[in-house]
Amino acid sequence: MKKTYNQLLPKVDHLIKNYREDLLKHDRNHLDEYDGPFLHYTRISGTTILELCKADKYPAKGIKINYLFGQADRYHILNQVNECHDSLMNMGFKQTIHYFDGKVIKKVTRDQAQTIIREYTDTIKHEFTKDPNFVKEHIFITKIKP
Repeated sequence: MKKTYNQLLPKVDHLIKNYREDLLKHDRNHLDEYDGPFLHYTRISGTTILELCKADKYPAKGIKINYLFGQADRYHILNQVNECHDSLMNMGFKQTIHYFDGKVIKKVTRDQAQTIIREYTDTIKHEFTKDPNFVKEHIFITKIKP
């Protein structure tokens, strides 16, 4: 399989006109280090990657870590995924969103991205509670047509 960045580049390269370094340098470096699921937002003037990482990448229960301009627990950090998506959707810019499920990158709609985020946060919250009936694998129910 191609490297993730090599899958992403031809899908979004033509969409970004300003701040191309976001895509050509920062996204490339980021995706060299991170190989899990993510949403990628491309605007004419930049990009944003929202990692959809596994529950074990969040702080342990009851632990606060330095985060942005203060401290945060795992629920606060997880909620930032929703807040970041909402903020991006309210910017007023035309954006193209792609979803990487761990294997392939697919273009998704805003509604599909919101569903992916909701299912992701629900999945992680279940893992936080260590529900014995919950399947421990990082699985999303949403099926995105190619």
